Amino acid sequence: MTLKRASLNFAVAITCHSAIVAVDHLGEIISHNGTGSKLETIKLHHTKCSHLITEVISPALKSELRNDVQGRKYLLLIDESTDIASPKKVCICIRYPNKQESKIITAFVGLVLQVKLHLMS
Repeated sequence: MTLKRASLNFAVAITCHSAIVAVDHLGEIISHNGTGSKLETIKLHHTKCSHLITEVISPALKSELRNDVQGRKYLLLIDESTDIASPKKVCICIRYPNKQESKIITAFVGLVLQVKLHLMS
């Protein structure tokens, strides 16, 4: 396994099971306990992990989702926050029938942030 593949695997695991800040500590543990292997030289901290998630993993997952949904009926689920103290957030999910798994899938598509503007009178 290459270091790039290992870094991507760790980034996916962090995305699914943990907070991004935990990767700093986990990266050090992996490097320390990987003595004598390729993992000894791995450099994975929250900055690199965040970049891998946003620039590599997310586009790949969106492309996979687009291919899976293409030509099929689907349902968009949209929900927004109503808290007046923070910027508005709109969550977008999609529900569609998945042929491979023979079931209805609900997948996260994205989160849209709207900055609250304070207008002066």
